[in-house]
Amino acid sequence: MSKEQVGKMQVFSRSVGESVMIQDVQLRVEQITGSTITLSMEKLTGGQRTLVHAFKGQQLEICYNVIAMVISVNASQVMLGFEAPDEILVSLL
Repeated sequence: MSKEQVGKMQVFSRSVGESVMIQDVQLRVEQITGSTITLSMEKLTGGQRTLVHAFKGQQLEICYNVIAMVISVNASQVMLGFEAPDEILVSLL
């Protein structure tokens, strides 16, 4: 588990089954297949779970004006970068 700050981007290394919290939304790594990852997003206060497929270099607008970027993918981990407004908390779960 690792976290680093790159400019205004927070960077997290996550394995399958590990998550990042964006306020009250859980973003979980469900699967890593080659250079493609599957993420699930779920608002913890009764939201519906959504699956998203992404690949290295892709940027996704997640929620609360947070942009996630898939920085790198290997067989066991994905490195995700997050750009978020100052008032939005992005943290490891």
